[in-house]
Amino acid sequence: MATSTSAGLMSLLAHRTAHGDAHRTSAPAGAVALEDYGFAGFPGNPLLASALNEAREAVLLEHRPAELGGAGDIGSHIADLPVPEDATRLAEWGPGPRAALAEFELLTRVSFVPPADGGSPAILNDADGGEIVRITRPPIGLFRAQLGDVDAQAGGRDGRSAEVLTQVAPPIAFYASVVNLRAHRHRRTMDLVNAAIVFANTTVMRFKHSFACPRPSDFSAAIQPLVEVPPHASFPAGHACEGQVIATVLAALIPNAAGSNLGDILRSVAFRIAENRIVAGLHFPVDNLAGRLLGDALASYFISRCTPRIWHAGRFNTVAAGDAALAKAVDGEAPFGGYRCESAERPLSSPNRLLAQLWADALTEW
Repeated sequence: MATSTSAGLMSLLAHRTAHGDAHRTSAPAGAVALEDYGFAGFPGNPLLASALNEAREAVLLEHRPAELGGAGDIGSHIADLPVPEDATRLAEWGPGPRAALAEFELLTRVSFVPPADGGSPAILNDADGGEIVRITRPPIGLFRAQLGDVDAQAGGRDGRSAEVLTQVAPPIAFYASVVNLRAHRHRRTMDLVNAAIVFANTTVMRFKHSFACPRPSDFSAAIQPLVEVPPHASFPAGHACEGQVIATVLAALIPNAAGSNLGDILRSVAFRIAENRIVAGLHFPVDNLAGRLLGDALASYFISRCTPRIWHAGRFNTVAAGDAALAKAVDGEAPFGGYRCESAERPLSSPNRLLAQLWADALTEW
């Protein structure tokens, strides 16, 4: 019986770790969230529920309001229901609901056009018909030509294994260490960054599925990746895309970034994180080139939905097999500046009200 109970508790704890904690507000190390005291379905604590019920009955024997919700009760000041669609009320919701709202506002504005054939581009469009990004898949010969680059990069694994292992999950810590991002001080900033990451991840997965490009280890047994191969396609690279989004959003948000080299530092962090995925044997250089272009385009679009700014669409054009040596991301390159990459300026549009509120809330933390 004890074994069964223990197994059940472990299952509940695992479920909370995998699902419930995603909805909790970030807290600094050592801090105790309200859920840890027994609320929000904390597993294994029926004693608290019983105690709360007993305490309620005892207290209300003497202090029950004469009229529920009326004079003397805590809700007596509520004269009417709130104004619908008030973006400022975002501050009242938890991080999970705020994230869901942000993703709804972003994803319901875009549409995906898959490639008509192997040589045609896949396109992400805005609801108004404006193109956000267009990517064309390289031929198989280019991937084969870059296998040697991936193999050569494996020589750097000894010096980068710690980075590779800690960057499997979204590597927020590497950006946080640059901008002094702190969990207790920048909760709304993390809400904004997380919304951008989820938008980027969802979008890059759609491109990956459409192109279905093999990983380096699918081509050669000599690659032997340093970590488990992700369960999705190789091109374009997700870490490269998300890294550019994080770097660009933070550089645009932080008020004093424009007068410093902070943006360059953040882009270099993103470049190294993406390069580490090649070192680990998980990506081709061209994956990072296209992923970076996608990240630049999505970041520009995301920021324009949050604050009034002109945004730039991106285009990754056909790369021939003979251009394998050129089809690589380069540290220090300007946005949209990679080989066979282009950008096009889009007209100024009105930001989304909910996303604009997320941006404004995050801005107050700086």
